[in-house]
Amino acid sequence: MLASDNSIFPSIVKNLDDTNGAKMIYSMWKGYLTEKLNGYCNQEKIEIEDVHTSGHDSVEDLQAFAKAINPKMLAPIHTFSADKFVDLFDNVRLVNDGDVIII
Repeated sequence: MLASDNSIFPSIVKNLDDTNGAKMIYSMWKGYLTEKLNGYCNQEKIEIEDVHTSGHDSVEDLQAFAKAINPKMLAPIHTFSADKFVDLFDNVRLVNDGDVIII
């Protein structure tokens, strides 16, 4: 699941039966991680794994990654050229800021 705002994550997780042993991959700058979200994850026994990197991947690296994870849907974000993804990847869905995606 993708939650691009700290405040959205708890409202999604509350619907899970058991979060013990769950892991949240946090790919934004660690300075954006709020104490409230960090405390919530500790309370729910959700490990936070920081995987943020600087820079941007090449198209070839992104294609290899997409092939490896074989997503049901790929929604390009944080790009000025989302429309180009349709020609480069399978299962692309173009979305706008604020759109809710349900798979």
